[in-house]
Amino acid sequence: MSPTSSSSSLSQDNIFLKALIAGNVCAFVSALLNPFDVTKIRMQNQSKSKGIVYKGMIDGAMSIFKEEGWIGLCRGITPSMLREISYSSIRLGAYEPVRSGINNIVSNKDVSTTSPFVRFSAALITGGTGAAIANPFDLIKTRFQACLPSEPRPYRNTIAALIAIYQVEGGISGLYKGWILTSTRSAILTSSQLGAYDSIKHNLLLQSLKMEEGLQVHLISSLLAGLCTTTGKYL
Repeated sequence: MSPTSSSSSLSQDNIFLKALIAGNVCAFVSALLNPFDVTKIRMQNQSKSKGIVYKGMIDGAMSIFKEEGWIGLCRGITPSMLREISYSSIRLGAYEPVRSGINNIVSNKDVSTTSPFVRFSAALITGGTGAAIANPFDLIKTRFQACLPSEPRPYRNTIAALIAIYQVEGGISGLYKGWILTSTRSAILTSSQLGAYDSIKHNLLLQSLKMEEGLQVHLISSLLAGLCTTTGKYL
């Protein structure tokens, strides 16, 4: 095996490893945060006609727990984790290869001097693509979480949901209801997260301010990227 092919193989293994780690870590976090997701969905669907009116997030979460126990707060946890394994593996794992590909087409410069435009564009593509592919799990997750204790459970499990939606709601088009909105939202979110982090780190801190690579750079980049993402969501 030549050094070039060995290096290429190592690079591909590294990409797949990063994607695997990213997907599983995000799936673990989604499981921890699932109670907040359930509460959010219920609050968005609450109405006096259904006899459900939560005063706020804490009141909503406590009410769900009192009426349904931990099972209520864990509704939709399986499709939620499956969504993150597929969605986040793509949006995070594919980011660097897509960024490098766009960079070679646009400027062919070293990655460290890549323009913010390339970084934001790469994140936009991977975020939108990942969300589009994972849309069936997002759809099923929302339906499970929106189901009230007084209502019959919509599906027996995630696999049964996939089969039922495919058979009853028009095949692939049924599984991909709302994918354009979901994909657009995720594309913008990922772009503001990864694009901002990568640009702040390389273009601002390392290149302009001449800071040294390390924990401080990662921390500052993460904090500012989080600020950009959170601010963008409410504009």
